[in-house]
Amino acid sequence: MSNPAIEQLGLSSERAFEILFNEAKSIIAEWYSLNVVNKLIPQTPNKIRTFSRFFCTRTFIYIVITLIFLIIGSVDINNHIVVPSVVIYFLLLIFTFVLYIWQNRVRANIFQHKYRKAYEEIEKLQNHKISDYVYQTNLEPVTDDVTIWQACIRDGKIVEVPRILLVQGDIIVFRPGQISPCECETFDGRFLNKGDKIDWIIKKDENTNIIEPLEPIHARVVSFPIKYHLETTLSSEDSCLQFDYQLQFIIHKVFERYIIPIVFIFAIIGSIIRLYYPEKYSFYSTRFIFAIPCFTILPLFTIQLPILLHFVKFWNNRLIAKELGIQNYSNFESTKDLVSVFSSITGASIIDKKGVLSAEHPSIEKLVFATKNTSDDCYFEVINLSSEQNSQNPSIWNLSMDDLNWKRFTPSLLPLGHNILLNSCKQNQYFHKLLDHLSVVALNVPRTIATANRRCMCQLPILMGFTDKSIENFNKKPSKVIGIYKKQPGEAPLPGLTKHRTPLEMAFCTIHEDSNSLYSHFSCQGTANIVVDACTHIWNGKNVIPMSKRMISATRDFYQRHSMTGHCLAISYRPVFSKIDPSVNGKFIEIPLNREINKIEPIIPKHHSTEFINEIPIQKTIRTSDELIEECFTGNILCGLVVLHYEAIQQAVTMIEKLDSLCVRPVYFSKENELRSRVFAEKLGIEAGWNCHISLADEEIQSKQLEINYEQFANQKPSQPKFWKRFALSESHLESLDCESLLRGSPSTRKMSVVSPKVGPIPNIARLPTGIQNVRPHLDEVDNVPLLVGLFTDSTTPAVEEMFDILQENGEIIIAIGSSRNVNNTKLFTKSNISICVDDLEEKPCRINENEIIKSNVNEISSQLLSLATDFRLDHKQLLKIPWLINCSRHRMLSFRHSFIFLLYSSLLLSITILISMYLLLPIIFTHAQIIISTLIHIPILFIGTIFTKFEPKSNIIRIAPKNSEQMSKIEKTKLITTFLMQFIPTTIYLNILFMFLINYSKDLCTESCDNGNIEDEPTSYDIGRHIIGFHFTTCLCVLSSSFVYGLRTIWNSPPFECLSWIIAVSICMISQIGYSFARSIDISKVFLWLPSTVLFLWIIAIVIINELIKIRRIRQFTQEQRRTKFDFDTKLGMNSPY
Repeated sequence: MSNPAIEQLGLSSERAFEILFNEAKSIIAEWYSLNVVNKLIPQTPNKIRTFSRFFCTRTFIYIVITLIFLIIGSVDINNHIVVPSVVIYFLLLIFTFVLYIWQNRVRANIFQHKYRKAYEEIEKLQNHKISDYVYQTNLEPVTDDVTIWQACIRDGKIVEVPRILLVQGDIIVFRPGQISPCECETFDGRFLNKGDKIDWIIKKDENTNIIEPLEPIHARVVSFPIKYHLETTLSSEDSCLQFDYQLQFIIHKVFERYIIPIVFIFAIIGSIIRLYYPEKYSFYSTRFIFAIPCFTILPLFTIQLPILLHFVKFWNNRLIAKELGIQNYSNFESTKDLVSVFSSITGASIIDKKGVLSAEHPSIEKLVFATKNTSDDCYFEVINLSSEQNSQNPSIWNLSMDDLNWKRFTPSLLPLGHNILLNSCKQNQYFHKLLDHLSVVALNVPRTIATANRRCMCQLPILMGFTDKSIENFNKKPSKVIGIYKKQPGEAPLPGLTKHRTPLEMAFCTIHEDSNSLYSHFSCQGTANIVVDACTHIWNGKNVIPMSKRMISATRDFYQRHSMTGHCLAISYRPVFSKIDPSVNGKFIEIPLNREINKIEPIIPKHHSTEFINEIPIQKTIRTSDELIEECFTGNILCGLVVLHYEAIQQAVTMIEKLDSLCVRPVYFSKENELRSRVFAEKLGIEAGWNCHISLADEEIQSKQLEINYEQFANQKPSQPKFWKRFALSESHLESLDCESLLRGSPSTRKMSVVSPKVGPIPNIARLPTGIQNVRPHLDEVDNVPLLVGLFTDSTTPAVEEMFDILQENGEIIIAIGSSRNVNNTKLFTKSNISICVDDLEEKPCRINENEIIKSNVNEISSQLLSLATDFRLDHKQLLKIPWLINCSRHRMLSFRHSFIFLLYSSLLLSITILISMYLLLPIIFTHAQIIISTLIHIPILFIGTIFTKFEPKSNIIRIAPKNSEQMSKIEKTKLITTFLMQFIPTTIYLNILFMFLINYSKDLCTESCDNGNIEDEPTSYDIGRHIIGFHFTTCLCVLSSSFVYGLRTIWNSPPFECLSWIIAVSICMISQIGYSFARSIDISKVFLWLPSTVLFLWIIAIVIINELIKIRRIRQFTQEQRRTKFDFDTKLGMNSPY
């Protein structure tokens, strides 16, 4: 039914989204103008992130000077200019300038990428016209959980709008107890900042003591919540990884500052020596002497290195996007090297629960009811239930009894199921009003909280055999609803529990008239303390019997233990023989603390004659709270208790298990208290026991006024002392309750356990810090256990943000996984090294509803806007790809590291070979063309060929990611040096010795290479020797590269021939080398003379043997290191270990 007053308020959806998109583009343009164009906001760019994969200006100056001297020294033996060499070096000089311009543009695009991505996404949303806006329909009441939606008036009706989509001019509806989602102004002139609360006044009728439900308040939005989201997203910076630091160290420090200058100095010294060494025919007597030092260091620059690194990053990012099923992955762009980030992940931080880790609604886990055994002794029975996801439709949860023989308890369960049908989730709109009201009441009751413990339980009656026809007699007239609560203070804080609060005592009651009788049915669901206080009898499956003190104590104890770790609901029933005045319907009643409910016999005949019911006068009409308590909320019959818990989604459990097997620590940041968080964390497979969880909440310091209020509550004297002993036991009187006499019956099901001497959970007694402000001092002064725990409770967004900083400061690389609907995650997504927002696993508001879930296109817009702060947005089914991607990325990154090392080693090998030949007084060992071919073609191609092995690793070796460190350890530096000395230096010596042999002892080579047969007249007769050496050098490079294809697998386990890219690279190298000799009119048969070829064959065998010995040693060291790292990962105990 439409409300004319509401229809005139608010914006239309079309107008609201038009304002939203225009404002979003304006925010982005303003940010771009300030940060990119005008640079009014000072920036401090990270040099490591800016230059680690690019050449700095100093390197470009080195390259330009080197190429200029090479152009000057491009002469023949007669000091005449060699035009082909000049052209090649000149083209390289132009290429260098183009490369400088290109890399500057690429670096500039890194800063502009987020701007372009955000602007293009918003324009895409704006251009996609929607004819019908579908808003969210099934919502939970406002409690301590994170609120994602906001009630708002659009299109003349109240709808639920994601908070990120609110715009200036929207009229929002403040529900009682709700905090302000943004800056807004109420209709009565009160201005509210984000996070403010409205002071509510509870009105009570003086005559009847009936409480009117608190009504929502309307307010006008005066800000744009999306502004903070976009500014945070655009201002975020990518953090540096260990590989970036290592690139920076090797390229810009080791090579630029040490290796290149040292080689250059030695080359100058060698050139000076050769200049004064008497040689009849020598290049050293020409202008070529100016080029010799530059000729030597040219391979060390690897001029195309920025392009190679950019190409590998580009290719890997596209591969990651393809594997994640990103649409249009060929156009996917990211400023991050995703393979590098995925391979470095050491911790997975999961920051949302509902829809990501668990179902949106809790499931029934236990039923408690009274039954009789063969001896007619009454005892409590506990039946466990299980909820499992439907394999065909994951949004459907199937409920089943764990005890296959549960039907023997059907007589005891039927009243429970019947009550749930009468008081079902169909009345949730009224229950939400009660809960909103209680959220205001709980603010003034010490250590209490309004908890939405009444959820959809419609599956249970269906499981018992009930149908829609079961309650036809009760649906012919509208039912009445009444909310009852009591301001009972919460339990006194237990040691080790920081923010545990007791659910505020409440009961939600429905009254249905029976069309076949003259009385009504009062169905009550609520917290056990208030419901049990209203009960005098209990149903045991056969009779209604009085509740003994032991039964009451056992019920209270069971409720207290399970309400701490989940949701527990007590269910009661009684017939009502009085009429309920319509003025009471939908209202609330507060039971005073000092009021004792009269101990009366239940108004249920002890015989089953209908004459008794016909004799009861039905004339009284209930109009006051006292009358309702006396007539309805006394003499109830307890039907049983229901325990509900959130069930973990199977994909999430499997993902966490696989992450843990990869030594990626799964960390769950729970917004709930320690007790509930620990129960759910154990379902996920996260260790949450002793020394394994930390509360991020500040330790509560009760103010003097709060202590006085608590004392006033606790010290109130009831009108009858006996009642107070029953209703207001303080924490100090909760002693052990002996329930053994009640626990009898069938051995096939688990009975209610005997309670511990102190009622309450076992807190975390380890000496771990409490509160985010105490984590850093603990790490500095005690131990590192806070970095090893898998559960953080009482997590607020600022606390999690601070914890992210702490983890990253201690070398952790974090992947943040959260909901695509929670706008509070923006800062956390941008803080993490890589972030993934997951579309929630939607669920029907009622689990027996057969209608399809209606997809909300408004939620889709919200998720797309929120995903701007993340690297990926995934469907829930794709969660299992995250561990797989981490494993594959580690394999690819290991190949990348080995290939990059090979690139550096090969370049250094070429330079040192030239340098050694200079000091051995040999002719120039390589020609200009050979240097250029090896530097610009062979080495880069082999680098690419060794990287792109199969993305999914062949072996099951766990490659554990190390901590993120700015420094390279001495062990790694030693490994790099020793590997080069052992694996590459012998080849340098081999090439120079072979060249010396060729020019001194092989006269056939010299004579046949001369046009006139006189070597004295033609020193270029060394060309065949140089081509032989060039062929041997290329062959040795190919053989050496084979050990870098599978760096942690021996050649007999994983031969390099399994890598197609390496085979192609080797083929290109060999063909191009032979083609170069052919192009220079060299007799190819001379290149393959039997003696050099035999020596080459023997040397190849030697290289393979050396490679494998070094690799076996490397594998052994790697295995030991991984075992040690795995042991450290599995060790979670610090100085407080009892072992």
